Amino acid sequence: MRYHLETFGCLMNTYDSEKLEGILAKSGMERADSPEDADVILLNTCSIREKAEAKVFSRLGRLAGLKKSGKVRLIALGGCMASLRKEEIFKRAPIVDVLFGPDSAAHLPQMLEDFRATGKRQVDVAIDEHTVWDGTEDLPDKRSGTVAASVGIMKGCDNHCTYCVVPSTRGPEVSRPAASILAEVRILVAAGYREVMLIGQNVNSYGKGLSPETGFPALLRMVEQVDGIGRIRFMTSHPKDMNDQLVEVMADSKKICPAIHLPLQAGADRILGMMNRNYTVDEYLGKVARLRKAIPEVAISTDIMAGFPTETESEFQRTLEIMEQVRFDSLYLFNYSPRPGTAAVEMEGMLLKEEAQSRFDRAHALHRRIVAEKLKSFVGSTQEVLCEQAKATDGGFARCTGRTPTNQLVIFKGDKGLVGKTLQVTIKDVLGYNLEGLLAGI
Repeated sequence: MRYHLETFGCLMNTYDSEKLEGILAKSGMERADSPEDADVILLNTCSIREKAEAKVFSRLGRLAGLKKSGKVRLIALGGCMASLRKEEIFKRAPIVDVLFGPDSAAHLPQMLEDFRATGKRQVDVAIDEHTVWDGTEDLPDKRSGTVAASVGIMKGCDNHCTYCVVPSTRGPEVSRPAASILAEVRILVAAGYREVMLIGQNVNSYGKGLSPETGFPALLRMVEQVDGIGRIRFMTSHPKDMNDQLVEVMADSKKICPAIHLPLQAGADRILGMMNRNYTVDEYLGKVARLRKAIPEVAISTDIMAGFPTETESEFQRTLEIMEQVRFDSLYLFNYSPRPGTAAVEMEGMLLKEEAQSRFDRAHALHRRIVAEKLKSFVGSTQEVLCEQAKATDGGFARCTGRTPTNQLVIFKGDKGLVGKTLQVTIKDVLGYNLEGLLAGI
């Protein structure tokens, strides 16, 4: 059979899809570039917000015609949405035949065969609360890039923020043994990859339950020792677990990029308490100060949520003040989205959508101004850029894209031979949220 896979959501979902493609290839299935050419359509989904689910249901609506025409034999839906919504999905989208959770990917080929043999819908959304992959047999066979790759170091989350479904959809935290992580990094280096992104819902709590116990700073030092790796990134960091040891390791390293994703969520202690974030604004700002003292060039990205239940205008203004104070380099901005099974759903004081959207818009406008000012300061400087892609243009040259150590995307003219190389690029202009440059010396 031929399959077509579409991925929604975060880096972890992308990594899961890469692993899933390897599993399907080993089962004898072939990849189809378009849904029209596939026997099986797979959707790997996200459930972190209502908008993410709406995208999936909208996509299923557009795929209904292919299923009805008989061109597609079956449709399988996996990921967090399958775990959260379970058989409710069959009611809203009867074209779905198979549901599989994040921990059930290895079972998918058999589930597809069972559906073909019996015509009965298949469901496996069980969460494995005890084990995580510890070898290299189920590593991704196919990657979305050729220069930078993600490496999963843990799964699940123990924090139970009151707005978040991750503990329900991915289960408790389970760390992957360091030896397995290092083996994957070495495989990537041998395949020509120059950069790795260590990913998990909360990388700063990595190591719990391992024997011997290995903390995240120690893991970073191990990865840094792998010959051939050029850059190391990681996400996401929970502020309550970010410690001075991590700052020290980052400051001492020549390979760990001076960039960190540190979600704030809200600028008022009362709201942070209602969110069950387990840190105060002052504690958060103290960690930002320590980062910037040790690593002056560090880029800090964050998450901000607008319109959490009972949030007052003055509390939201405090969020804007912190944005102005910290001057984040990148921002993931969201309206609060009620999620089934979370504690926040039961809270009173839900804001009107118009009020929440107004706050979103003001935060977005502020961030756009801050980023424009920060990016403008790069103009005229020469930056180290790892070239990740080169696409041919009608002008006879390639449009190259790459990133600085602080994660700014840079666009410049070049050729395909530059992919994978670390280059010196002189910044000439700002293009939206990106930078435009020329190879130094040209």
